[in-house]
Amino acid sequence: MSSSGWSVILEVAPRSQLGLVSGLFSASANLSGIVTPLVIGAILQATGSFYGALAFVGGIALVGALSWIFLIGDIRPIEI
Repeated sequence: MSSSGWSVILEVAPRSQLGLVSGLFSASANLSGIVTPLVIGAILQATGSFYGALAFVGGIALVGALSWIFLIGDIRPIEI
């Protein structure tokens, strides 16, 4: 799912700010890579089952897909 995000970042970010925008995008992706295992570990420890962890990941993917469909809208370059 993240590769489509990179193509959008490269398409809409102002050329003069491409490094800053892509760095922030990468930082948020890495933050999710830190938080997700912690949350899954907490769910697993609390329930003893991977069902809740799979439901968590599926729910996050669903929220991301719905956000992409309904919130993003038209993709146009940002002019500064």
